[in-house]
Amino acid sequence: MSRKNMRIYIRPSKSRSDRYAILSKKALDILTKYWFSFGKPKGWLFLGTKDNCPIVSFTVSRFINDHCSFLGLEKKVTAHMLRHSFGTHLYEQGYDLLTIQKLLGHKSASSSLIYVHLGATTMKKLKSPFDEDESL
Repeated sequence: MSRKNMRIYIRPSKSRSDRYAILSKKALDILTKYWFSFGKPKGWLFLGTKDNCPIVSFTVSRFINDHCSFLGLEKKVTAHMLRHSFGTHLYEQGYDLLTIQKLLGHKSASSSLIYVHLGATTMKKLKSPFDEDESL
């Protein structure tokens, strides 16, 4: 994690490529509190049940499901849905496909296309370039 650059390092994942993801100030504050409350762990921030091993995806899924139940949400929420929402929000905020591709760790831009769909919110914000030129 780099506080200076507001980036978090992601070790090689499914695509076998490592990358840096953006780190929000709010997330950094939460992670810092977590780090202090768990005795400033070294190595893995989220330890699994085995010594010196990271948390596994099953445990993350269980935490998400438990929290959704606590909130009374009936729809099943997955980590992939959160990832999809992140990619979609980036697109709706105006980030280009290549930036989204890099942040999500996709090797191909076509893999990132599934996160790019024009929702009603985006469609309402669209303006014709013809309307932007005041000199006409």
